[in-house]
Amino acid sequence: MARATVSPLVERIRRQNWDQGCLLEGRRDLFVADLAQPLTPEAERKAAEVGELGIEVVFEVREAEKMIIVSQRCDLVASPDGEPLCEAVPLVAWPDERGLPQANSARRFLIDREQRLVADQSRRFLFEKTLLPDHDAAQLLPDASEWRSFRAWCARRYSRHAFPDDFVETVGRALDWALAKESRKSHGAEAIHSWRALVDDGTTPVSVSLLVPYDELHPQAGKAESFVRAVVESARARLPKELAAARKRAGSGDAVREHMIAGFLSRAFDGTSLRDLRDFDSIDFEHLTFAGTEIKGVEPHEEEW
Repeated sequence: MARATVSPLVERIRRQNWDQGCLLEGRRDLFVADLAQPLTPEAERKAAEVGELGIEVVFEVREAEKMIIVSQRCDLVASPDGEPLCEAVPLVAWPDERGLPQANSARRFLIDREQRLVADQSRRFLFEKTLLPDHDAAQLLPDASEWRSFRAWCARRYSRHAFPDDFVETVGRALDWALAKESRKSHGAEAIHSWRALVDDGTTPVSVSLLVPYDELHPQAGKAESFVRAVVESARARLPKELAAARKRAGSGDAVREHMIAGFLSRAFDGTSLRDLRDFDSIDFEHLTFAGTEIKGVEPHEEEW
């Protein structure tokens, strides 16, 4: 009996070619759903109007906002019994005064250069697949190469270690800012493989240790250690400002714990063990530029406030 109700939906999704990269028009009946977050006042009012909802509402979709599907095809055509939700991210018209996101951006993907249309992963929309429109899907990335790039961009989101939000909002932002600042003075970043962190939640403030492996055979290897030291010093000086800003955004000091960078170690590849790489989780930075497996440098980025 269950198959009889599931099959028509799956068949419709297949027939209408819903897939990653398809356009979804903005609708008032689709909501962002993140069960780990509390309801906003706007969502509480909406929930009270509608009554009991199948999924928790966090933010209401803006009236004119369009979206792009980021769920994989295999998830879209899976039975709703086991995979009931579909995921999309907003499509935004990028302001003329801001530079367009580049291919290295972890949060934003340029869909259409002429229209300055950008997919923005800083927010996400989760909704029941039954709400997918009943018409043929419109693929926003008909070029096979661009579509593969979009799929890879979506996959990067799920391959990153999920650090606590208050780590990202404090240490993450401070390092992000310091990397952009110090990279203007040195090419040492070009030899660095990754920035990695070990977080000790049992201390107050939360203690963070950093491991920064670099390629000792790279032409810029001699500048790597001094570059790392300069970045850490700048990040430490920046941390109080990031903490204050994060607490202001959260509306509560209790929601954002204080962090400190207790120590750091920049180490050549030939002195870095697999155990080190396993113990220290990699931090993702939006503005690192990759060419194959090599980081070519750090691009400056705009302040977000």
